[in-house]
Amino acid sequence: MENYEELREACNAYADPLFNLFGQVFTGDNFVPGMRADIYKGEKENKIVAEVPGVKKEDIKLTLDKGALTISYEVKSPALEGFKRAYSEITSGKRMRTFSVGADVKKENISASLDNGLLTITITKPVVDESEKLIDIL
Repeated sequence: MENYEELREACNAYADPLFNLFGQVFTGDNFVPGMRADIYKGEKENKIVAEVPGVKKEDIKLTLDKGALTISYEVKSPALEGFKRAYSEITSGKRMRTFSVGADVKKENISASLDNGLLTITITKPVVDESEKLIDIL
């Protein structure tokens, strides 16, 4: 699709305020959408690479619950002492994104690293013992 980027930007322009409203109404928090991510599938592992610009690793929270991996962090708009903000495009608020990784994935199967504003999450595919799935009929 030739105009994919334009279409994506137009959709985000309408979706962002709705996501923010959803966050405020249902959680009381100001969730700001916009965490972009790429997903890579491999033979033995999958990777998620998410943009987290300007965020320190200690400020990022990764949680795994019932096959859902959630990345969350908060961005605070910079304040400059002695200056009044005249215009702002940097949005403050919590950012959160959830990925379905499968119910068989355990915490031990996941590792993460942060480099130059990119969070790389590696999810090792669990080895499934097919014999455990078979149930003998007596």
